[in-house]
Amino acid sequence: MRENIVVNFPAVAGKTSGAFATDDYYIRGVEKGHIRNPNNLFINTVPGFRSDPATAENLPFNFAQGFTHYVFSGALWDPNGIWGTAGNWNVYNLPFLTHGATCTPIQNPGPENHPGASSCDGTYYGLDQFILDKGNAYYDDLMAIDVTRYVDNDPSVEVGNWQVDGAESGWFLGHMRHFAARPGGIYQLDFPAAPPPTDLAVSIENMLNASDTFVIGIRYSGSVAARVFISTYDYVHYITDTHAAAGSWASKHDYTLLGSRQAVIDSAGQTYWQDTANNIVWIKVSLNHPTLGELVQFKSNPLGIDGLPVGPLDEHYLYNPIHLRIW
Repeated sequence: MRENIVVNFPAVAGKTSGAFATDDYYIRGVEKGHIRNPNNLFINTVPGFRSDPATAENLPFNFAQGFTHYVFSGALWDPNGIWGTAGNWNVYNLPFLTHGATCTPIQNPGPENHPGASSCDGTYYGLDQFILDKGNAYYDDLMAIDVTRYVDNDPSVEVGNWQVDGAESGWFLGHMRHFAARPGGIYQLDFPAAPPPTDLAVSIENMLNASDTFVIGIRYSGSVAARVFISTYDYVHYITDTHAAAGSWASKHDYTLLGSRQAVIDSAGQTYWQDTANNIVWIKVSLNHPTLGELVQFKSNPLGIDGLPVGPLDEHYLYNPIHLRIW
């Protein structure tokens, strides 16, 4: 949607309204699609009410229906500055998303505990496609997730939480579970209805630079010695043990085991420590290889589905997907 004049679409409190509906952004933890919507002029029009799935907006063809077994994208990129400063992110006004950021409120809290929204600087990463013990495909991750965020550099102080309830096969938008993380943040990911897995995979989007990094503790069985790697290969390949055991190379990097959680936090990245007593593997995710000092080249597929070179607005370049696995 580009180069339009939109007239008389004002805000309606608690309901999808304005030029852009945000209840349709449920596919991933971060949404960057607004880069494709330039040069629109709003007259007596708001850019779009920030919908929350747990709030029933009582409108037809609307995905904000009061459910908690799926979520919308935690962070919407605003490259054109329709919600605030150009390049900021439209996020829910929750400490889980706003801690450490410079934010300006853009939507007041609403009914049914709707958190409202803020325009925040910096960037966000999206985590989704959780695979436990190879028991589900990446597009069928129906398990509940519980994510805790801690103060940057201090995992003893909690600042916020993000939860998605479990779903059953066939439920409305049942697979749409994900969360957004900030650079330098410390997080803990739990699967409250499942035993600690002995094999786990998760996909991460929008890590673009060598400086991009965050720390995450992931629930994992203490009975198995964990090994960790990142890969740019797709689901068919990175979930296999053959790929996992192949060693480091351009499209796959093994992480280095360290002696403590603090050592992982203090490291340059691509490191991990297994807390066997508490069934957690702490990982510092980054693109910068600690030994080679090289930036992993995540543009592994330079051609689109039509066989032609992809451009800067192609999904692969916008989101730069990588895959993290503990096995």
